Amino acid sequence: MKEVNRKVGGLYTMFVKGGTEGGTLKELDPASASAAASSSSSSFNWKRSIREVLRAAPSGELRLKRLRQHVLAEHAKAHPEQADDAEGVRQKFKTRLKKMSDVTLEGKLVRLAPT
Repeated sequence: MKEVNRKVGGLYTMFVKGGTEGGTLKELDPASASAAASSSSSSFNWKRSIREVLRAAPSGELRLKRLRQHVLAEHAKAHPEQADDAEGVRQKFKTRLKKMSDVTLEGKLVRLAPT
């Protein structure tokens, strides 16, 4: 009997219960499986978060630095696995902010456009 069959528990487990692909077993890393499942099951809504922070601010405006701090803190709560990629998250915030039509950026001040 092959070593792979002994690890899994036999041919029954291998072929009837699944866990095979192309006739061979793939060793699944539990950390990568849980990270992939959590990132696909919950996504972060950048626009909603930016709008909520600006609506909570007095007169609907905040300095860019303060807005970024609040939104990135919310993102870190939602996706703690991306904490080590701070520069990538900051870039994502920047691009999402630029794409929003109901937010104006004037120098260092971000304002919620009147509706």
